[in-house]
Amino acid sequence: MLDDARSVMSRGRHAAAERSLRASLAAFDRRRDATRAGDAALLLGELLQTRGRSAGACELFERARRNYESQGAAALAVQACARSGLAQTDCGLLNEAEATLRAAYSAATALADPRLQLTAGVALARCLLWQSRQVDASHLLETLTPRQG
Repeated sequence: MLDDARSVMSRGRHAAAERSLRASLAAFDRRRDATRAGDAALLLGELLQTRGRSAGACELFERARRNYESQGAAALAVQACARSGLAQTDCGLLNEAEATLRAAYSAATALADPRLQLTAGVALARCLLWQSRQVDASHLLETLTPRQG
């Protein structure tokens, strides 16, 4: 189901992909397949965010996070949390975004997942920049950059 939606999205048929993803999400919910429902919510949220519909995307990312958490899929929950923070930033909800992204960054650090740390850290730095907190953002980015030498 999700592969079909990805294929449709890659061909630029966004409305058809959205319909397919919404149908998939409903089907996974009916089956109580929380992980696949999380995958569908995450993909649909990404589609909406790229189409400029960040408020709807934020709701879907939160839904994905809850689904992943219910299944103990911590890394996927952190990924959804970081995406939610990005959508909140795009909506101008900067205080909420900062809190969400700090939670994602802390969880990624606790998981010792460098890829997730980088994703959440850069998203948090972006949010800090939008708040005109360049020094804080710069310090955070320095911690994400490995030292050479």
